[in-house]
Amino acid sequence: MQTLNRSPYITNLVPQTSVTLESAGLISGKLVRTTITLGEENTGIVFVLPDAIRIHAKAFSVVDARRGVTLWDPTSQLTLSIVEHFLAAVALVGITDLEVHLHAPEGGVPCELPLLEGSSLPWFDALVETFGWQEQVPVYKVVRPFFFQVNEKIHLYALPSEYLRLGYVLDYAHKDLRHQWAYWDFKDRSQAEARALLQARTFGETAELPAMLEQGLAKGVSLENTLGLNEDNETYTTPLRLKNEPLFHKMLDLLGDFYLSEIPLAQVQGTFVAFYAGHSSHLAFANALREEDMVICR
Repeated sequence: MQTLNRSPYITNLVPQTSVTLESAGLISGKLVRTTITLGEENTGIVFVLPDAIRIHAKAFSVVDARRGVTLWDPTSQLTLSIVEHFLAAVALVGITDLEVHLHAPEGGVPCELPLLEGSSLPWFDALVETFGWQEQVPVYKVVRPFFFQVNEKIHLYALPSEYLRLGYVLDYAHKDLRHQWAYWDFKDRSQAEARALLQARTFGETAELPAMLEQGLAKGVSLENTLGLNEDNETYTTPLRLKNEPLFHKMLDLLGDFYLSEIPLAQVQGTFVAFYAGHSSHLAFANALREEDMVICR
């Protein structure tokens, strides 16, 4: 098995058995520890909270999708947030059945996954090193063009194509993000292509941070885990990892959100383009695709 650069967030790894990662959460800033093991066949991705509370990574578990995806267990009323980065990594590793056990070393019940360094790459590398790489085989295809509109600004497209391509359009005040677009190809379905997308970090405007902190949000934000768009609309808080990194992170989110709707984009031949979208519109778009039978077996 390929040995990757060991992530500083990994506290224990047993090949083929389990891997444990921990870091602060984005929302609470509190330390969260996760131990990931293989699940039983056909059980999907299941998050296991204390007292054996199980939350399935399915669209029916979503209770909020504004600044991140939050899942909910109706019996205990417990929630789990910021699952999309992990699910994007899962989607490209190709593992279908996992249990993610969560623990809060500082006490209390964890309400979010660890943010790690703000991208999906530590999740991806840990899963590959522990359980191996499952090459993605295209078994689905977009059968005809499909257009989905949320309002005058937000709209999304699915188009037939020979391989998976994701595209994104954003319009921020920042000079690099004014009417900007980017795309990512999974043409060779390789680890290198996967890592190129998954390295993109979560981002936000630094001007919004004080208000978010007052609302009890973003307590875990730091220079190590978030790319900030500075108030001068010219610079960033840390150097970019790649050109158009914020747009690549939005495509990463799209990949994770679609996984919740049981559309495994890594196995789809099709082009998906989003204009000014977010988690809520990603999920609504995926649901519309399913209802219209736009993605079918080849």
